[in-house]
Amino acid sequence: MTEIGLGGCRLKTDVELTENSPLKLKLQLPGSKPEVRVDAVVRTVENGSFGLCFSRFLGDEKKRLGQFLIQLLMTEAA
Repeated sequence: MTEIGLGGCRLKTDVELTENSPLKLKLQLPGSKPEVRVDAVVRTVENGSFGLCFSRFLGDEKKRLGQFLIQLLMTEAA
C-alpha cells in the first residue's frame, strides 16, 4: 500500500485486478489488533498500481482507521 485515507488507498500488487472489481481487505495496522476489515472497489488501474475506494466498513472499523491516520499524521508532522 502506497497511499491511504478514509476514502480509499493505492495498492501495488502483481495480482491482476480490473476496474470495478470488489475486494475484501484486512488492514493490519501497527500496534492494533484485530485487523481493520473493509470492503473496497477497484476504481483505477495503472501499471500494477490500483486505486481502491472503500465502500463499507464493519462495525467501528472506520473510526479505528481514522485514529490510526491521525496518529500517523501527527508523527510525520513532529
